[in-house]
Amino acid sequence: MKKLILLSFVFALLGFVNLPKEDPSIKWSTTRLTWDDFKGKMKKSDPYDAVTLSAVSNSFSGDNTSLNFETVALFFPKGSKKKAKKQNHKLLNHEQGHFDITELFARKLRKSLQEKEFKNYKTIGRDVDKIYDKNNLAWRKMQDLYDKETNHSENETAQADWDANINNMLLDYKYYKTTNFTVDISYLNK
Repeated sequence: MKKLILLSFVFALLGFVNLPKEDPSIKWSTTRLTWDDFKGKMKKSDPYDAVTLSAVSNSFSGDNTSLNFETVALFFPKGSKKKAKKQNHKLLNHEQGHFDITELFARKLRKSLQEKEFKNYKTIGRDVDKIYDKNNLAWRKMQDLYDKETNHSENETAQADWDANINNMLLDYKYYKTTNFTVDISYLNK
């Protein structure tokens, strides 16, 4: 039986950032972040009052009948920072929004992977890369738009709108909450 061992991907808010060594991540859940989760060191020159480093990790392996995926939204405490004198509920809620957007795009990626009809074994890796890259680009655009429209939490009306929209989008993708899933590819044997 032909075995496929395929790739693992991680994309991080702020681009390709060197993650601090031994930075245990926090998997997204309905438990909200606290300021204690932000363990990174903020520099005085940093332009923002807080920074959330989050990512979607996607790995898979398989054989000639199925692909087994694990797709997880992660928060990196040592890469996430806050200014001590700027901590407040409004800003923490905004940073939670960044992590929730990461979970939304983990769910979108799960949906896309589950719906993909792969054409042959040789292109599975490239096909997953394309789906991942498209999802990553949309994720980055939404993160940027979120910061722009909310003015990094300062526009309270826009922040409230975004909070409601993010929650609604998470509900729209509730069937894709499960981080581990299998995709049947046995049809490629025919």
